[in-house]
Amino acid sequence: VILHDISEGIEVDPDFGSFSAAFMSLFAIATGSNFPDAMDPLVQQHRWMVVVFYPFTFLTVLLFTQLMLAVVYGAYQQGAKVRMKEFYVNRNRALMTVFTILATKHEGEIGLGRDCFERLISHLQDLPVFRRQLRIENSGIFFQALDDDKNHLLCAREFLDTCECLLYDFWVTHETSVLTRKFGLHLPSLTNFIAQGNLDRVVWGLICVNILLVMLETYWLFNGLDNPTWVEDLESAISLMYLVDVALRLSVTSFHAYWAIPKNRFDFMVSWVLFLTGVCSLIPSMAHVRPLLTYLSLLRILRVFRLLRNIKRFHTLFACLANLWLVSGDMLLMLGVTLLGFGMIGHSIFGGSFYSNNPVLEGTEYLTEGYMLWNFNDMLGSLFTVFNMLVNTYMPEYVAVLNDVSPIPWLGTLYCASVFFAGVNVGFNIVTAFMIDVFVSLNEGKERSGDEAQNLELCQVRLREEGKILHFEVPSAIRRMRAMAGVINGLEEAIREAQDEVLSTIDTNHTNHEALIIP
Repeated sequence: VILHDISEGIEVDPDFGSFSAAFMSLFAIATGSNFPDAMDPLVQQHRWMVVVFYPFTFLTVLLFTQLMLAVVYGAYQQGAKVRMKEFYVNRNRALMTVFTILATKHEGEIGLGRDCFERLISHLQDLPVFRRQLRIENSGIFFQALDDDKNHLLCAREFLDTCECLLYDFWVTHETSVLTRKFGLHLPSLTNFIAQGNLDRVVWGLICVNILLVMLETYWLFNGLDNPTWVEDLESAISLMYLVDVALRLSVTSFHAYWAIPKNRFDFMVSWVLFLTGVCSLIPSMAHVRPLLTYLSLLRILRVFRLLRNIKRFHTLFACLANLWLVSGDMLLMLGVTLLGFGMIGHSIFGGSFYSNNPVLEGTEYLTEGYMLWNFNDMLGSLFTVFNMLVNTYMPEYVAVLNDVSPIPWLGTLYCASVFFAGVNVGFNIVTAFMIDVFVSLNEGKERSGDEAQNLELCQVRLREEGKILHFEVPSAIRRMRAMAGVINGLEEAIREAQDEVLSTIDTNHTNHEALIIP
């Protein structure tokens, strides 16, 4: 309307020459994809047009789009809270049914004794889901992890944690090495040296020397210089020292206890690979595989992570990233389904139309800008193209060319708009927002954990007095549910409400007070 009556002799910008063109240009600006390029020609002719473009951009890009994300993400959180509460209510009702059948009265209190709990574990072992998970010798650990008040009796509230606790993976290892247990060889000086962190400091020094050596070798390589003869000797010596580090630790710690820690497994594997690589590089008969050995030696760079993980901030960062992938499976699945869905639609409609000799593509911005590589001719290319659209929010280059090659006018516009609204604003942005919330929650330690964590720490202390170490691993499904409780607003309260709702329905008058007899 504003540009309808313009002065004679002034060329009309084709992006705003008609209502449909103006609509699509403003839609592209609202996505932030062609700002400020789309308004440059008009602003050069009419400076006052900034009064139209900048308020529009502020309202759409900075306000409406973000509000839409907030509304959609809030709806997702509310739906997830309702589903999670329903899950906990149903699970707790089933557990209370089991508790009502199994519980007996012990000195005026109703609950499950240890003998009854052990018989329950023995029968659960017959189920396929628990066949490899549960071991009868660990039933005492399970019971202590659930017994919060230490009265040797599981009350109804404690029994509600059974489902999660039974999914834990427990194993017990000897603390000392086989040299101490079998041959009576005690090494108190070495044990104290390692316990005080002195061996770690020596290894950190070796890592620093290794990093400097890698930097020097990189400098010599890019400048066409040969490595001095002492470089290979120093590399072999460092690799041998890494292996000595592993041997010293295994001389005072049992292998199973050593292997139970992920960072020790990493050190063990890398140390042996680097040592064997150095040995093979010195064998003349293996000269033909020396280029491959050079690539294997790049594993030395991974040692930098051992140095970084001892810095508190980096350790927290790595731990949060590791947990992030465990708890974000549903979000990544949703993103994958979004990519696959739009990729299949694009391949079905536009596939086979993108080739350099196609006259429809001649002179288009899609061809001149070099986007020919990203097309819908095959399924893999379609997935990459849709991912490019998600990252860039909106690509006007594809709108025009998809309209040209599609059998129905405006089908390309409809497709790209659908990718923007459903793929970017709903799928991609929700995944991004969820991952940020999960990272903040994990970083601030908001992950929900039950009292069994403190109980297991007491079990570890008791077993350590016996020369053994208790190891346990929380399954990813449980960690995901606990992280969700810290991310979704009100979910923690909903879980407590679900628990209280089930506990309030217990009729102790109908509880089986007779001793349980399991054949």
